[in-house]
Amino acid sequence: MAKDQPTYVPMELIHVEPIKTIRLTEEQRAKFCNATSLAPYQTQQAIRNIRQNNSQQNFDDDPFVRAWNINVDVNMRDVTARILPMPDVICNKNNRINHPPHSKGVWNSSRTEFYQPAHFPELWGLINLSSVMDENACISFYDELANVARNRGMNCPVPRIYEEYDAQNQSIDQILNNLYVLMNKNPTCKFLLVILPKNKSIGDEIYAAIKELVRRMKNSKISN
Repeated sequence: MAKDQPTYVPMELIHVEPIKTIRLTEEQRAKFCNATSLAPYQTQQAIRNIRQNNSQQNFDDDPFVRAWNINVDVNMRDVTARILPMPDVICNKNNRINHPPHSKGVWNSSRTEFYQPAHFPELWGLINLSSVMDENACISFYDELANVARNRGMNCPVPRIYEEYDAQNQSIDQILNNLYVLMNKNPTCKFLLVILPKNKSIGDEIYAAIKELVRRMKNSKISN
């Protein structure tokens, strides 16, 4: 077979490899959102810059544009616009979220029940890792949480489990070990609300460690 001659392969023997996608990093995703989330006047200016700058896009000399007899105007077209009326949001037959005048598309639903309120677990726990909140502050937090849940049509019972751990002086391993023992003692508890320390670096580290602990315990139960 000559090297300069084409080789033809039957279509039935061809295997097309799937497209390999690369996951974006958090920084790349943030840059992408910033580049695409533009105000209308910014989008308009970007289009004008491209159309009026021949070094970026020379429409007049483009052979494909001429072949199709297309003319791209330098100026953007002005069209008449109108603001659509805001609809009412109906949650259920007894609750309708109305919008106040001049609200600019914002609905106030702070005291509106959910369409199908979920059932709050009867057994749940509150874990306090904060050094600035004592038990009385956590009780006030629960009262506010129960009040918000009540407005949404949910019954939030008092937490049967309450534990305080000193995140400033205890290691993360000690806290995780305490949580592991606590969860094994209360296997029917499906919800733990954790109040993280005020220190963000410590809180982020503990948050990631607790998520990993819950993931490992969940996988262990599935495998068993």
